[in-house]
Formats: sequence, C-alpha cells, structure tokens
Amino acid sequence: MTGRTRGGGIVDEFSKAVGAALRDARRARRLTLRDVQRATGGRYPVSTVAGYERAERMPSLVRFCELARVYGVPPEVMLADVLASASEAADGNDGGRTIDLTRLDEPEPAPAP
Repeated sequence: MTGRTRGGGIVDEFSKAVGAALRDARRARRLTLRDVQRATGGRYPVSTVAGYERAERMPSLVRFCELARVYGVPPEVMLADVLASASEAADGNDGGRTIDLTRLDEPEPAPAP
C-alpha cells in the first residue's frame, strides 16, 4: 500500500499515526532525514521519508519495518503503538477522561436511610 493517502476516519488516523511514529523514532535516535538517506544507502530519499512523516504518503509494510529497524525499534512494537494511536484517534478518544454531560440532568439518588 504505497502511495498517497486518501479516505477518512481510521485510514487518515492510521496514516498520521504511522508518520508520527516514524518521526518520533527518528528523532529519538537523533537522526536527520539526510542521515536516514545515508544510512539506507539512498533507498529512502529525504523527500520520501518526509512524505511518510507528514502522512502525505503511506509506506508499504516492508518499508515501515525497514525504517523501524534503521531506528532501532522492533517493527512489531512500533506497529502496535501505531494501531493503538490510530484506533484511539478514530474513536475520538485522546486518552483523557470523558464527562457524560447528559447525566447532569438526572436527579441524584436519595441518601440511604
């Protein structure tokens, strides 16, 4: 699934989560985009990696795994993080608490005797 991203909902959130995970892993290793290009022998040009990170392009699973390894992250760990992040974002769950405002209209139960 290489190419430009399209769609909505979980697809968009997945693309964003992939890009964020790749960017965070690269930065954690203190690598520049040019460093990645050099480390991969030019297989991943600056423009390609930048496109992945901005969610303008979606790497294939093979490319995702290769980049994860370049960054020293087990691909299965990075993918699990991506899936969790994308799922939360698509569900509108940012990991914070949700207040059910509809319950404010319900009367409080009477105190026990």
